[in-house]
Amino acid sequence: MYVDFVIENWYLFAALVAILGMLIADPLIKQASGVKSVSVLQMPQLTRDKYVIVDVSDVGDYKKNHIPEAINYPAKSLSNDLKPLEKHKKKNVILVCRMGNKSPSVGKQLIRNGFESVHVLSGGMAAWQKENLPVKSG
Repeated sequence: MYVDFVIENWYLFAALVAILGMLIADPLIKQASGVKSVSVLQMPQLTRDKYVIVDVSDVGDYKKNHIPEAINYPAKSLSNDLKPLEKHKKKNVILVCRMGNKSPSVGKQLIRNGFESVHVLSGGMAAWQKENLPVKSG
């Protein structure tokens, strides 16, 4: 009975296996890269020490709204030149973007270039705003 169901719906089970594989692989890849995820609620622990919040969104998105202390270095600019961030190598670097999908690649690049403590805000600005935390525009 179950075997017949599985055989008739093999594509559903193949999709299930693929989705489970992606769900398991994503955190393992992030962990292996050295970039740590941090939730909005965990950020105060990181900001007790020396830290910098870097918004890697495009300038237009940054001007719409950003975390008040965040500095803007768009991901496109950082892919070619990390010099603006060199002075922050010893600090907790917290990377933020709109949805949390650009930051991990920037984080990997920072780790490869000697940054000691790199974190990505899980969910990005969307998660920040969902928690009704302060934002700044301009």
